[in-house]
Amino acid sequence: MKPAFLFALSLAIAACGASSSDAEAPVPPCPSPAPLSLAKENAIADTWIVQLDDAVSDVRAEADALATRHAFLIATRLDLVRGFVAKTDDDTIARLRCERAVKQITQERRFNVLAAD
Repeated sequence: MKPAFLFALSLAIAACGASSSDAEAPVPPCPSPAPLSLAKENAIADTWIVQLDDAVSDVRAEADALATRHAFLIATRLDLVRGFVAKTDDDTIARLRCERAVKQITQERRFNVLAAD
């Protein structure tokens, strides 16, 4: 299988195991934050998939600007989903949710894929 397909599959599986409740996350400092999905289990600490809004014309430049403004590390760029993996803390994620360019944020989680014979 192609790596892009496997990654897209992993995002879909991660989303299925996530909760849309942000009761455990810091409260964003804005009235209409981007949706946040927290992993119910197997969460990877301080690792988040940030998907940018469809209106963002230059995903790479916007990701770099967000990383500079909020002082976090872009671990991986995700062209397939118009986003990136951010290595940062919960408070930074709360602020990122208030950025107009951010469509949604999903907490990264570990999962196992079993190969079929």
